[in-house]
Amino acid sequence: MSGRPEPGELPASRTASGIAPGEIVAVAITPGVGAAWKAIGGESTTAAWDSAIDALRRIEDQVGPRWLWWSGATARTFVSIGIRPARCWDLAVVHRLLVGGWRTGAAQIWADANSLDVETIPEQPPVDLFHQPSEHDEGPIRNDGHLDAEWAAGERAATLDHLAVWAGLATRVHTLQIERLGGATHTATARSESAAEVLCAELEADGLPFDVAAAESVIAELVGPRPADAGEAERLARERDQRVLRHAPRDSEFDLRNPAQVKSLLRRVGVEVPDTRAWRLEAERERHPIVEALLLWRKAERFDT
Repeated sequence: MSGRPEPGELPASRTASGIAPGEIVAVAITPGVGAAWKAIGGESTTAAWDSAIDALRRIEDQVGPRWLWWSGATARTFVSIGIRPARCWDLAVVHRLLVGGWRTGAAQIWADANSLDVETIPEQPPVDLFHQPSEHDEGPIRNDGHLDAEWAAGERAATLDHLAVWAGLATRVHTLQIERLGGATHTATARSESAAEVLCAELEADGLPFDVAAAESVIAELVGPRPADAGEAERLARERDQRVLRHAPRDSEFDLRNPAQVKSLLRRVGVEVPDTRAWRLEAERERHPIVEALLLWRKAERFDT
């Protein structure tokens, strides 16, 4: 996270963009169409796709607001266009914190924030011969207070004007969520969980950072260096087997990769177990040195596989 100030530390003056560092800025974005963004209490700004990418990057790099969005889909879009937000507020994440459960969506988020009965959320009928998308947009909020089903499904996000409305609705939900959280500690948790959603988007795009040399060094301590060819791999496997079988009765042959034979081997040295699961063998470590050797062998085999 950056060293940018939190909202309580904001300077009195705003930047040239009209946004102060750390200020909540709602954003709605549709790839290929554009984006709309607005600070709470401010006016919406819209831009077509290419211009929107440049503007959002500048705002993040030069200002560093706390971006407000409806769900992690926006976080993934940000990451895909090269923006790594330092701060955010994810309405879906905070909704799950407040309500519990996992299934959520714009309709559920809106209904809960506005104390509406989720059982009366309007459903969007499937598009077929008898049901076609409406050509008339009567606005995002129905007479009963619920979100319109087409708006909630994202089907009204194809114009900049609609995106501006969607960003504005996000600010209304944010205000209601803040009131319901009711304290700095809970608010901090909401921010942290929202940041985790961005981290997931970044890991989805970049993968987990992995130091191959360090990993190979750890593995080599257990199974030895990486074999040069198949013949050397077989030789190293035999050496691992021998470190166990040297504790076995003389002139006996056992396949350590066969659980039934391992169980028979243990019986021969006086260790009677119903099965050869690792947790069961760990309880028998003191009974015979072959048990410790077998546990180490299994760990090495797992890494070598």
